[in-house]
Amino acid sequence: MKYQAQTGVKVWQVRKATGVALAQLQAESAQPKTYLWWGGTGDLFFQAADPRLLDAYRPAPTHDLHSWAVRQHAVTDNSVGGFDGSAVGFGWNEAVLKKRNLPAPKCRSVLLEPKYKGEIEFSDSGSNGTSHAIPARLEQLMGEDAVFNHIKKLPCHNTQYTGSGTAQAKSVAKGEVGIRLSFTLASRTNAGKGLAW
Repeated sequence: MKYQAQTGVKVWQVRKATGVALAQLQAESAQPKTYLWWGGTGDLFFQAADPRLLDAYRPAPTHDLHSWAVRQHAVTDNSVGGFDGSAVGFGWNEAVLKKRNLPAPKCRSVLLEPKYKGEIEFSDSGSNGTSHAIPARLEQLMGEDAVFNHIKKLPCHNTQYTGSGTAQAKSVAKGEVGIRLSFTLASRTNAGKGLAW
């Protein structure tokens, strides 16, 4: 890594789900071992900003960011800043669905249909931020009551709850499951490897 080469400071980089990273920061708050937390969903970063687990930092080009990212800096006293946004969506493996004689889903409401039981992979809300972000995005479209009624019906069709919010893209691409519900970024990354969206 460039920083390590320039400073001589040894850097350990570990990839963790956002919820797991937040839990670690909370557990180590008296004796921090993590110096930089990069990437994940904003809602859990906001939780970390509330108990002051994060130090303030405002990079010089903050004013060049999108207005929503500038607001994140402002409301968290510069302890949280966003750098990317991603849409929530679903992806599917056409070969898997064809083999099971299932049509590709055209909208999120059809995912509740009994024929898709056992074909949907979703992430575990106990370990990652994606499963928190999805209801928040859907709430903006459907309203709070409707979205929670919708999500309550999804688990009966869920094959497993993944620890990572993007793990389903690989599962679907490999043909382990037919449909994933998550951010579209991972769908784009795995497009052409068996995953459609």
